[in-house]
Amino acid sequence: MKCTMIMIILTLLLSTAVEAGKLRTANQVKSTTHANLRKTTKRNKIAVAKPSTPVDRRRGSRSTKRKLKSKEIWHSLGQGGDGVAAGNVGWSLSLSSDGHTVAAATQFKANAKFGHVDVLGWNGTAWNRVGNRIEGDPMSTVESVSLSGDGRRVAIGEPASNDFLGCVRVFNLNDDTWFQMGESIRIDGGEVPTRQLVSLSSAGNVLAVGAPGVSTLHRNGQVRAFSWNGYDWRPLGQPIEGKHDHDQYGWSLALSADGQILATGGYNAVNESANVGVYELTDNLWVQMGSDFQAAMTSDSYTVNYLSLSSDGKTFALGEPGDPTKGQYAGRARVFHFEHERWAQIGQDIFTESKGNQDSGQFGYSISLSSPGNMLAVGGPTHASNPRTVASGRAVIFKWSGSAWTQIGQAFDGSDDYQHLGWSVALSDDGNTFAIGESFARGIGHVKVYQIPISATSVGSQGDLHYKTWKGDRYQHHGQCDMLFIKDDNFANGRGLQVQTRTKNVRFWSFNRAAAIQIGNDTLEIEGTIEPNQGGEGNRYWINGVYQGPLKTLGGFPVKNQIRYRTRRNFIVDLDSVYPSQKIVLSTWKGFVRVDIQNGTYESFGKSVGMLGDFTTGKTLARDGSTEMHAFFEFGSEWQVLPTEGMLFHNLAEPQFPKTCILLDNPRGNFHRRLLEEVEAEDACSEILDEDDFIDCIYETVPTQELDIVAADT
Repeated sequence: MKCTMIMIILTLLLSTAVEAGKLRTANQVKSTTHANLRKTTKRNKIAVAKPSTPVDRRRGSRSTKRKLKSKEIWHSLGQGGDGVAAGNVGWSLSLSSDGHTVAAATQFKANAKFGHVDVLGWNGTAWNRVGNRIEGDPMSTVESVSLSGDGRRVAIGEPASNDFLGCVRVFNLNDDTWFQMGESIRIDGGEVPTRQLVSLSSAGNVLAVGAPGVSTLHRNGQVRAFSWNGYDWRPLGQPIEGKHDHDQYGWSLALSADGQILATGGYNAVNESANVGVYELTDNLWVQMGSDFQAAMTSDSYTVNYLSLSSDGKTFALGEPGDPTKGQYAGRARVFHFEHERWAQIGQDIFTESKGNQDSGQFGYSISLSSPGNMLAVGGPTHASNPRTVASGRAVIFKWSGSAWTQIGQAFDGSDDYQHLGWSVALSDDGNTFAIGESFARGIGHVKVYQIPISATSVGSQGDLHYKTWKGDRYQHHGQCDMLFIKDDNFANGRGLQVQTRTKNVRFWSFNRAAAIQIGNDTLEIEGTIEPNQGGEGNRYWINGVYQGPLKTLGGFPVKNQIRYRTRRNFIVDLDSVYPSQKIVLSTWKGFVRVDIQNGTYESFGKSVGMLGDFTTGKTLARDGSTEMHAFFEFGSEWQVLPTEGMLFHNLAEPQFPKTCILLDNPRGNFHRRLLEEVEAEDACSEILDEDDFIDCIYETVPTQELDIVAADT
């Protein structure tokens, strides 16, 4: 028996508002169960590199301990409007890879037992409905939702009830309408009705379904995977079942990007324990990776462990809202990485402080990892933001620093009783877009979307030869030569992209003095200069070899030549026509040149090579595409421009291959001879908001003894 067939109709555009991506609907339910499921189109986790000898305010100390100001780096994405009261939207959330599409499940509608799913897309200024509203079955609620990486497929889980067996349906967007793919999928609960929970792979061709109420033993639970063969969903591997009575396996689950690794968890209220297992598909069998994870629960805890996977499935985050370490229901989050055939915890247990009842935050009730596994969002829907509120909720984003999980930007706190902010959370692949569900806010549900501004999300090379890779690592290469910053012959539907930088040695450090970018048949070259912009000589660029020639487009993309300060200029290549919201920015400040790639995605830079490393794995790969290089001076020299790549600059500069890069013997200078006091460096760098950039700024300013170098880092 399959789901009751219903007509999916096109309804009015959810005037549901989207203040900061906010959707409003009436709520009639205050349930304590939740399907915290979302797509996991992620990339690998690799630690963020930090300078080896950062400095402190206390003279002679070797550790930086700066109390940062409260930095509200997360900005609302979109403007709001009034909506129609229609249910507790935000019960379950899922984001596309780029964060520009969000699927929001409304569990119940007002005065009805069934819910619906709305998919909304960001057009650069506002959120608009994508396709029609997908109505739930009249006999069931909507429990969970999961999007494919491109946001064009969505899976919906509708749990069983006394009158309904429950089912999972998958829809594909075609001509602005959502059409069901294949037959509905149902897993019979056996003894009792069961939930139906879902997770899609990045391509949307592998589906995992969790049914914790299945009883091959007694409510031990079951997870099944399916693959799309072009016509229907076919079983993939064997069912994965809980090993003990009451395990309720399948209560939470997540897939890796390729759908070949599956993580699932359940909770055993009888034994007061919770179990999580991770499985890899091998010869059409799901084989467990390592051993089960078990977490203690309080004697009357109803909460379960929730989880999220990185793209490669080798890193997973575990939310434990019932953990009693900081109070009976305070909760915590932990992150683990699979290496040498075992799971090892990365960093510390993650908690949050409550200003109200510490026993009832349920931190970890929702959780989401970025693609590389280096950013983590955690929700605690019953957290008290102050002693006067009850269950207002909290959500916090953390970043892996290389040794610990540190908070990024402001925490999000609910302001009203039973708002339950953080009921669901979701991160985009790069971790720079963040969605929060408030399923019970003021009796109506909200979904809010936030984003780190583009200026805070770039990778590239700073003027003083700091490089920031796709995975967020920072490294230095102090040497003189022409470098292959990035190259992709298939960029923009075959137009091709190449960026080269030209470096120069000065005393005991190096800097970028010129950069050139080629897209298609066009080449733009810029050069740093101490001349002011007003005299014209500060505008040193060549377009296709012509000095200060007409500059409107580069390879068909618009270019803006922008004066920022007296001796600073930006050249902005806007890629939006092919890659929405993405830019390549070449900047000059005095003699320095800086290159930034802003908001890059797999679609645009996934196949690129060069000094930013491999986009998918995060590894700093040699030219052979397989050897990982950990010595950054050697890695930089590996990517010296070769004759086969063609020099993009209008003139020659030494050395050119086969002569090798001229490396410095002591690139950081003698730290024992500090002509510039560390306190002066801290003061000069104090306006830099990002903690890593702040440390890098001091690290470079002290040995160069140049306060002005700070401007090249901002």
